[in-house]
Amino acid sequence: MDDSRARKRSWIRGAALFAFGVALVVLVFRAIGANVHELVGRARFSAPYAALAVVMTVLSNGVVAYRWKLLSEHRGEVHLPLTNYFRVTMMARLLGQFSSNLFMDVVGRSTGLRWQGDSRSLGRRLATLLLERGLDVLLLCLMLGWAIAARTASASFAVVSFVAVCALSFPLSGPFLGVSQRLLGFAGALYLRLRNKAGSFDAQSAGVAPELVRTIAFLGVLRYVLVVGQYWAMGATIGVVLPAFFITGAAPLAQLSTVVAFTPGSLGIQEAGWAGALSWLGLDKTSTALFVVGQRVLLVVLFAVVTLIAEALYRFQRSRTRSAV
Repeated sequence: MDDSRARKRSWIRGAALFAFGVALVVLVFRAIGANVHELVGRARFSAPYAALAVVMTVLSNGVVAYRWKLLSEHRGEVHLPLTNYFRVTMMARLLGQFSSNLFMDVVGRSTGLRWQGDSRSLGRRLATLLLERGLDVLLLCLMLGWAIAARTASASFAVVSFVAVCALSFPLSGPFLGVSQRLLGFAGALYLRLRNKAGSFDAQSAGVAPELVRTIAFLGVLRYVLVVGQYWAMGATIGVVLPAFFITGAAPLAQLSTVVAFTPGSLGIQEAGWAGALSWLGLDKTSTALFVVGQRVLLVVLFAVVTLIAEALYRFQRSRTRSAV
């Protein structure tokens, strides 16, 4: 009976959050000031750009999976094929569109990797993903500062400063990882003490080698560039070909908005982030509205398609492993 009531409350809560997200999307659309007829007349589907969006989605999430694999292997005795990480990443991405995006990105991926054969403790798996998420937030904050500084500057300044910010993330990643590991270790130990549980959380591990730090930092920058390219291709797919600075300058705020989102798939909150950033940069209202609405639909479709690709790659890798035994 208690389980039934808990499930019912969970469904009601999920439905309420979804309704709230839809209401936010409507409010954002009305705030932009465009109408449906303008959007229909403006939209133009492009198959080549759609294919490019699929490629960018595969590459960006492949980078995420590879970085996750490197951090996991550094933090514990786990050695799984890249296809396992890619499969779990894409399943979490897709399911996150219908539940809590942040929850699926951290807890969902952690649980999924456990099913793939990761025998490490939940604390270690969660700590790895929290470190990864923290590195993304660090870079997004740097990029947001860049977007604000470069908004009224010349194109040459924007390009040079963008490269400088990317380079700055390299020396910052090492200290960030070190401090974050200590904080996670302290938080985990405090949690165990408050719960009166024996054992050691052991979120800290051996110091990250400089070579690994540089690799992780590079993958973080590469991921960001690929995600920006993914959203640019998504916009171009429906006829909104954004200038380079518009998509690069708007992406940090839109991506940061998903960190604090609590609606299914960050519904409404991510749309508000994109709408606010693109309007601030001066994009016309019709293009802004079409991009905001279109990216949501395309994102779900892309994640579904790439999840199928990830599943196929996983099965291919598994069949090769079995045949080699």
